[in-house]
Amino acid sequence: MLKDSNEADFYELNVTASGRLSPGRISNFFWATFIYSGITTLVIVVGAGSMMFVWDAWTQFLRLDVLLLLAQFIVAIFFSFSKNTYKYQKLQAVLLNIVCLKFSLDTYKAFFLMCEDRLAPGYMWTTGFVLIGGGLVYLVLSILRGIRRVQKGTFREGGKLLYDFQTSKGHISLPFVIGATIIGGSITKALSNSSVLPYGMAEMYVILGVSALLQYAIAMALPEFFLIAYCKFRFDSFLKKPPTKLAERGLKR
Repeated sequence: MLKDSNEADFYELNVTASGRLSPGRISNFFWATFIYSGITTLVIVVGAGSMMFVWDAWTQFLRLDVLLLLAQFIVAIFFSFSKNTYKYQKLQAVLLNIVCLKFSLDTYKAFFLMCEDRLAPGYMWTTGFVLIGGGLVYLVLSILRGIRRVQKGTFREGGKLLYDFQTSKGHISLPFVIGATIIGGSITKALSNSSVLPYGMAEMYVILGVSALLQYAIAMALPEFFLIAYCKFRFDSFLKKPPTKLAERGLKR
């Protein structure tokens, strides 16, 4: 879909790849996401340990989650070395997308464990899964929209980049409106037999709201990461050189 584009079509994205999403800052982001993911993993491990009974499926999920966290740690360590940061920029850009996708879903772990621990009704589980599915669909639509933005020239020099408030309000607000509607419908069902939420459910809805907000917000940003990864494989100018002092030490890519 982008085969007819040229380097000039990505001018502003290249500026971003040299600044806000430079190799060094991406490395810092790996550590930030690892810390957040570590906290969520610790919460569910401790939470599951305090439960009287844990399903085998949860035990397997916890093992997988710990392994994924270990993989994040290895990635963060590997790209903490400037030589690796600049030498393996293509790999770094691909991993940025993968880590962001995982990061966007991490908070849901706490919500589903709370559902298990508090014997939440089935519609609570359904609400969570519907929100995740909706977020993934929105992510795909956002990536396709980002590709169309490239085709329209919004990443050329002086362009309006991925989002222009005047023309992007619908795309930006749609997922949050849908998410609020889904959660609102679930709350209405919870209140159908009472004037107040049952014990513990209010806290669960707060966690669910935070989870959805994080996922949908990252889904808005990921297309930019995806396009930068694409450009690093296609254009040499997107492969940044190390700072002068590092280059003098022989850390050129």
